[in-house]
Amino acid sequence: MGAVLFVIFEWPKGGVRSLLIVVLILLWLGVVRFRPAIQNRFAFTKIAGTVFCIFAGWAVGMVIELSITGPGGEPGGFAHPSSTSFLVAQGYYWTFPMIALALVRWFQFSYWEVFFAAGLVCILEMVQIGVFHMLLSWWAFAFPFVLAFYVAVYGVMIAIPLLFVDECTFWLPGVRTQSRFKTFVITFLILGMGNWCIYGVWTQILKFLKVDLSGLA
Repeated sequence: MGAVLFVIFEWPKGGVRSLLIVVLILLWLGVVRFRPAIQNRFAFTKIAGTVFCIFAGWAVGMVIELSITGPGGEPGGFAHPSSTSFLVAQGYYWTFPMIALALVRWFQFSYWEVFFAAGLVCILEMVQIGVFHMLLSWWAFAFPFVLAFYVAVYGVMIAIPLLFVDECTFWLPGVRTQSRFKTFVITFLILGMGNWCIYGVWTQILKFLKVDLSGLA
């Protein structure tokens, strides 16, 4: 339902591009049950797995950007024009999988734990663009579906790379943290707030380099 609403709102602006992230999520849902068999075909070391997950997470982020249409009718939701949007997006989509992998290592997250921990970062964007206003309108019935779609979009940025690499590869030795709720809160703060702060620093660097960010969303 959330994916349908996304396509309905994005199709008039982006056409078939709006289907990219939906297709990607559906493909992920179709193969996630085969994770063990997929991982058996790839013998990643810790270093190779880290490099792969970072690049794969970035690639998923680029697909997400292609799916979104900005105010000018071009791909990219960070800024206008499209070239600026994708340049600005590099300050978010490179660091997101990096921080997520670090948290998998520190907190020994399982596959679904890291999916939902990353997915819940969507709350920050939903607050920023006013999605929670749906709760005060007749669209309130659709809010759970929209939330689920947002969680999936953010979660697949780390969940798709980890289809190929066992998350246990990155774990530090030791006993898993007992309080998973506390761990999730810390993860939300580090992955969510931290990544947005890094993104803010990146935009300031671009301004220093005289990049025109007047069309920043």
